[in-house]
Amino acid sequence: MKTYSAKEWQDILRLQGLNSFDDIWNCEKNKNFETHWVEEPNQRRGGWSGVVRIVLRDAAGSVRVVFLKRQSKHKYYSIGSPFKDRPTFEREFRNIIRFNRHQIPTVTPIYYGQRGDDAILMTEELTGYRSLKEWFSEWEEKGFPERALRNRIINELARVVGKIHQRHYKHCCLVFKHVFLNLENDEVKISIIDLEKLRYWFSKQYCQLIDLDSLFRTRINRIHTTDKWRFIKAYLGVDASKEEIKTLWQRLSLRLSKPRQSRTVRNLWRNLSAKLIKIG
Repeated sequence: MKTYSAKEWQDILRLQGLNSFDDIWNCEKNKNFETHWVEEPNQRRGGWSGVVRIVLRDAAGSVRVVFLKRQSKHKYYSIGSPFKDRPTFEREFRNIIRFNRHQIPTVTPIYYGQRGDDAILMTEELTGYRSLKEWFSEWEEKGFPERALRNRIINELARVVGKIHQRHYKHCCLVFKHVFLNLENDEVKISIIDLEKLRYWFSKQYCQLIDLDSLFRTRINRIHTTDKWRFIKAYLGVDASKEEIKTLWQRLSLRLSKPRQSRTVRNLWRNLSAKLIKIG
């Protein structure tokens, strides 16, 4: 995978002078629009990455907002390609395409490109959406939604997460800031972002435990037991038996009762694994 450009966006990009990898990589030099850092460049794993928000206009003058992610020297190894490193954004782009193909709500890809150690990924803004982290902070301050709406949110979130796991995908970082919610026009819509770490896993049960552990731990002391139970029931579906619901509830409760493995330990193991693969 070297370059992807969505057909419906090609004219808009050309109109704004974003005709090539270099044009997009050096977007701050473009006088047709302004860029604003959403995530300042951060240095880690021997490279850097950052995200900017760009307000573009199409031929009719309508506003089209995009997010541009840039990275350098952020690579990963895969089982399918254990001796060749690839940009982590390539994996994220491929996962976005997979979600779109399986009709799992996520962002819309506009452009992907890579050159040497550098990679860029441009996606369309999720208009009308806010992260569940933002929503939850607002609810803690101003009051939570009435029970009917809260149940609709829980049911839709459970449906989307369940759809991910039915395909044996493990998000690996399913926390509130990566779950986006839209409540406009009396609708409840969920979209999942940040698919950089998502991967296929043969055990659906393992996908369940890892992702639901992350999701519930985000506000573990603020999520009511009733809401967790409703989520589990909706997640497993109407055909699930009481025994299935009880089993998943017990397994998840046991996992949540234990301290989470520290990020330091996980990073040490990941770096050691990558080095062993590279040496081999």
